Parts: sequence; structure tokens; C-alpha cells
Amino acid sequence: MAGDELVRWVSMRHGLASRGVPVPEVLADPYDGILFVEDLGDVRVFELWEGGDDAARVELYAKAASLLVEFQARTSDMRVATELGPETMMAELEEFRTMGLELRHGYLMTPAERTVWDEAVAAIVAPLCAARPVLAHRDFQSQNIMCPDRGLVLIDFQDAFMAPAAYDWVALLRDSYIDLPIDLRHELLQLTTPEVRDLFPFQTLQRKLKDAGRFVTLAERGKPSFLQWYPRTIRYVEEALLATDVAPRLLDLLRTRIPELGAHRPSEDE
Repeated sequence: MAGDELVRWVSMRHGLASRGVPVPEVLADPYDGILFVEDLGDVRVFELWEGGDDAARVELYAKAASLLVEFQARTSDMRVATELGPETMMAELEEFRTMGLELRHGYLMTPAERTVWDEAVAAIVAPLCAARPVLAHRDFQSQNIMCPDRGLVLIDFQDAFMAPAAYDWVALLRDSYIDLPIDLRHELLQLTTPEVRDLFPFQTLQRKLKDAGRFVTLAERGKPSFLQWYPRTIRYVEEALLATDVAPRLLDLLRTRIPELGAHRPSEDE
């Protein structure tokens, strides 16, 4: 870890551990930029999901969702300076427009399409800005939850920030790296509050559009493997647009411009 990142990791790890959140144990104090921590092995929720049967997967994800409930309850008094504010959300959505849509699919929006896009962005961001911010892990998903013998353990928490409570639930239940069945997602979402369930479609749109754009950006930077996750990610966006009437014209625009959506038409129930 770089110096600033190490400081953030140690500070956040202390805050989480002191509240009983399962995080790696520190075996020795940092020395010359090196931190000695517990060996958690190589198995994450991602690997167990990929190798498990249906029953094992349901049990695994129930545990992961319970860990998120625990995380939010135990960190309710924690505050950090960084927040997912409107400027950040707008910038992340703009990255999708330029990278995940126009660059990836080789065109520039027409003025009419840009109007549709701008109206949709405003409608997506408004309820998220109005929500009370809580501490969010920032990337609470299957590749950041380790599975040692002692139970599920969170990693990669050094960039935690303040965000709507739905943020981490979107990361977990609409994980770009695994195909979580819709019925299971709906069942686990009942563990949350009505506020989280109301914000869930809006946060999905903001987070998954951001992810889709970021995957293309990473590919342009020499990491093309991230593009394999683009189709599932953009289908989460379609699913969320079907769940709310906040931006019906955006759904038409994306279906027109993105081939992955042309080949996949979920029902209104999805």
C-alpha cells in the first residue's frame, strides 16, 4: 500500500474492529510502509458462489447480507470526511455517457438524446442527494468478502465514504461479478429498511451506470478483462429502469444504442 492508503486502511480498520465488524487482524504495527496482517487465505464469497450448488449459494448470500446488516448497525455512529455528493455522482454518470455508451458503441448522442440523458441524470441523482448519508464500505461485493475458517471477513475498506444506505446493498445484491437470482435478491432486500428499498432502484442506476463506464475506462487503460462484466452490469440498469418510472425515455435510448439490451428483454416483473 502507498503511504496515504496505508494510513486510511489502518484508521478505518481500527474504527471497524472497535465496533465488532469482522476485519483482518493486525499482527504487527506498520514498519517502513509494510503492514503485517492475518492471512485470510484465497477464498472469497466469489469463489464459493462459483463452486457451490443452489442451496449453498443461498446460505452463503444470506450470511453476506447479514454481515451487511451488522456492518450498517455497528457503524451507525461513524463519520468520514469523504461523501458521495452530487458532483461525484454526476461525474461518474458522465463517465458512463462518454466511455460506457459513446466510446464503447461508437457514436455521439444527438441533441435530443442528450436532453433525455440530462433529464434522467437529474431524476436519478435528486433522491440520492436527499437521503441521509451513512458509512458505506464503497465496494461491498463478492470479491471483497473473504471466507476463512472464522467466518466472513471484510477487506478493501480503506476508501469507505458517506453515502445513502442503499449504496452497499446495490453493491452486494447487484454484484457485477455474479448472477444473483432475482428471487433471492428480493428476499434479501427485505432485511433492509423501507428507505433502502425505496432508494434501491435509484442507487442501482447511479452505481451500475458508473460501473459500466468504469469497466470501459479500465479496458482503455490496458485491462480488457473488465469488459466481460459490462453486459450483466448494463442489464441491472435495465432492470432498475423497469422497476421505476423515473426515466422511461432513458430506457428506450439505452435499448436502442446498446446491443446487449437488444438481445435481452426482461419482463416487467424483473
